[in-house]
Amino acid sequence: MTSLNFPPPAKEEEEVCWTEKEALGLNIVVKEENEEEDVTVKQQVEVEAVTVKEEDAFRVKEEEDAVFGLKKEGEMTVALEDEEEIGDLSNTRERRDCRGSSGEPQQHHDADEAEKSLSRSELLKKHQQRPTGKKSHCCSDCGKSYSRSDSLKVHQRIHTGDKSHCCSDCGKCCKSSSELKIHLRNHTGEKPHCCSDCGKSFSRSDSLKVHLRIHTGGKSHCCSDCGKRFNSSVDLKMHQRIHTGEKPFGCDHCGNSFTQQSNLKSHQRIHTGEKPYGCDQCGKSFSQQSNLKSHQRIHTGDKPYGCDKCGKSFTLSSCLIVHQRIHTGEKPFSCDQCGKSFVTSGNLIVHQRTHTGEKPFSCDQCRKSFTQASSLIVHQRTHTQ
Repeated sequence: MTSLNFPPPAKEEEEVCWTEKEALGLNIVVKEENEEEDVTVKQQVEVEAVTVKEEDAFRVKEEEDAVFGLKKEGEMTVALEDEEEIGDLSNTRERRDCRGSSGEPQQHHDADEAEKSLSRSELLKKHQQRPTGKKSHCCSDCGKSYSRSDSLKVHQRIHTGDKSHCCSDCGKCCKSSSELKIHLRNHTGEKPHCCSDCGKSFSRSDSLKVHLRIHTGGKSHCCSDCGKRFNSSVDLKMHQRIHTGEKPFGCDHCGNSFTQQSNLKSHQRIHTGEKPYGCDQCGKSFSQQSNLKSHQRIHTGDKPYGCDKCGKSFTLSSCLIVHQRIHTGEKPFSCDQCGKSFVTSGNLIVHQRTHTGEKPFSCDQCRKSFTQASSLIVHQRTHTQ
């Protein structure tokens, strides 16, 4: 009984132990393999994440470089190109900025651009219409030029006789509304232009400018024939007609000519009998406003024009001028037939009738004619005595 041994069970135990070790080793291997796979997957995920992150960063960098390149290129273009190319670049950038997500231009931006373009063209057109000093509008009748088309239209009414602006008080028609406005001041007595030196008022601004030269002594326009000086070139031009004998304004009733258009208008009232200027003291009427003013000095006794040589005073400046020639001996009006000179143009006209034989003043009772109106008045007294 003692010789009995149990080797097989021991082998079995060893096999069992080995099996457990084996299983443990396999578990370790499997665990290690699983851990290695986990590590590998984790590393792959991290590598992929890093790769994606680097790719995104690289892509963003490329886009930034592209934008920076455009900006830099635009800056270089601005520095090198001229204004037209700058305008083109700005328009290109505006078109690029206004594109939507689809890359197509937005319609409201096109409308804004069209409106801006229209407003620019309108401003340019208005600017081009401004006067530049160049007189490009020429009258086809007399050749006179103007810088504005509306000024030419007003001027052309002189040739066409168009006087559409009429005075409601006296019926006088004017070429323009501004001329009518000035004319109406004759009826209203309005004189808005006042001299700051003496307080004298005028209905026209140009009349005030001429008057101011009395205070400043600015008679810069001198006659080359007699040396007489005038405040304006217009006055000088009218004076020079005395020397040249030019009388461009003719009466269509009697053919009589005058150096000034105003004198012609006053003369024409002889034919029409019009005397629009009445004295509020005695009711006497006159064909010229200046004659009314001179007449009113009879009532007031005003003689504002005094001679600095002898102190004699006159109601009219023309009377003072004629009087002063007594002191100076000046006789500026000469006859072209015999060379005789006279103090006044009226005396020259009367003298010239001795050469022509003209006797324009006739007696309505005996038809006798005379060269002077004063001679006719003296003759008419013979019929009344």
